[in-house]
Amino acid sequence: MNTEFFGPKVNRSKTAVMDGAVGTLCPPAKNKFLAGIDLGAVEAILRHAVAEKHYADSPPIFEAGDPGDSVYLIEKGRVRIFKPVEEGAEETFVELSPGDFFGEMALLGDHRRAASAVAEGECVLWRLRFSDLKELREHKLELMRNLLEGAHQQLRAIDERYVRELVHRERLGLVGRMAASIVHDLKGPLGSIRLSAELIADDPDSPENARRTQRIIREVDRLATMVTDLLDYSHSSKKLAPEPTLLGNLLNDTFDPLREDFEKRAVRLELNVSVFEPVVLDPHRMQRVIHNLALNAAEAMPAGGLLTVLAEGDGDWVRLEVRDTGHGIPPHQQAEVWKPFVTFGKKNGTGLGLSIVQKIIKDHGGDISLFSEEGKGTTFTLRVPRGGPPEPSTAAGGLSSGVPRGDSRGGRPV
Repeated sequence: MNTEFFGPKVNRSKTAVMDGAVGTLCPPAKNKFLAGIDLGAVEAILRHAVAEKHYADSPPIFEAGDPGDSVYLIEKGRVRIFKPVEEGAEETFVELSPGDFFGEMALLGDHRRAASAVAEGECVLWRLRFSDLKELREHKLELMRNLLEGAHQQLRAIDERYVRELVHRERLGLVGRMAASIVHDLKGPLGSIRLSAELIADDPDSPENARRTQRIIREVDRLATMVTDLLDYSHSSKKLAPEPTLLGNLLNDTFDPLREDFEKRAVRLELNVSVFEPVVLDPHRMQRVIHNLALNAAEAMPAGGLLTVLAEGDGDWVRLEVRDTGHGIPPHQQAEVWKPFVTFGKKNGTGLGLSIVQKIIKDHGGDISLFSEEGKGTTFTLRVPRGGPPEPSTAAGGLSSGVPRGDSRGGRPV
């Protein structure tokens, strides 16, 4: 079998050209690209096909602007078609499944790729060069029909995604208008509660009251931050305030007001920190991340369980894990949990928690992922750069400098 890679030369260390030793695979004669074409012509064209295996961490199958001389037939896995947009973001057009084909649009125009394609997990593809399609010259009508049906399918998928995005933006706009209307009213009562707590804390004869009122003050401040976060999320305008931060102290500050609640829930907390040097990040926003993930974990363990939080170095990055022993997240829900307003039947919450978590991590120039098994638990893994958000940090609200601000947070690591 021909093992040559055509098109632009890229590093494909994670891409394998499959040879005849792979006996469990067969050319996708039933692919939509070849629908309605007689078996003899199909067998003739598939003699020229090259099988490729791609993975989620492979380089792109091809990128926008690359020369295009092949069409790809999907035998196994999923492929995402997208186009890079400004500031390193991506606009997904469509996700394709086994039996679909892609790359045919380079047949038109200047034979350049109009979009990029990547594998979503392990993926087996069959690549056909355009020059080999001469074997189908007697089947131009069927081939044209298949190309039109494929284009129609992708246009419908893009249209549905576009409508969902419009609905999503309208909902965010509604949240923004609602948040703007209630923020002013909420700040008044919160200010009164905070002032009352400060007055009670001044009583020198009751150290216990002083301790409890300090907790009230912290929680009022956190509630005020949450209200502002809701408004910031709806307008995507939150600016980070990075400073050198000790992760041990950050975790202690985050979990101190939660320990009593965890005891009532029979949730055991285990903190493992092996990063003792300051990390440049926004401590208040990162506390929000850990707080949201911890509360989600506790709710996933209604009968109690173990919550483990790990912080360790990973080269120029810091990796944190929040792991529970709860009921887990079903596979069909895992891709949906990041979307705003998705609660999956939770009694409490707005459905914005994980959306805000993801946005905060992205603002820091990091990434977050989850691994979950039903009945065993869920692990959220997040990574952030040690040196702070990228410079200039447009995603973090337009910070013009990556120079840390403020002093290190004092105290002992966990």
